[in-house]
Amino acid sequence: MRRPSEVLMITGGGGGRGRSVGGVERRPDPAPLETNDVALVAGGTALWAVALVVLLVLKAGGTEVHDWWWQMCAAGAALGLLGVRYCRRRRASLHERV
Repeated sequence: MRRPSEVLMITGGGGGRGRSVGGVERRPDPAPLETNDVALVAGGTALWAVALVVLLVLKAGGTEVHDWWWQMCAAGAALGLLGVRYCRRRRASLHERV
């Protein structure tokens, strides 16, 4: 088992940029990936909405559908709409800072 002083030496003791770890220079952290969060959340919301429509059509056709199934889809679609709104506002706020 390693002593705490060895662990600090191996991990760099705080992970500052460009610090030497065991005699080897640490490379800088990579830049964060740019993603389209709005499209991702909107896609998930669309899937919940499609599942809701399918379940409601099946229920109207006489198929036995548990109530909590379509309620879960409705909740997923509603929360997804809130998520899309949040992501759009966040994206706009980030662009204003630049």
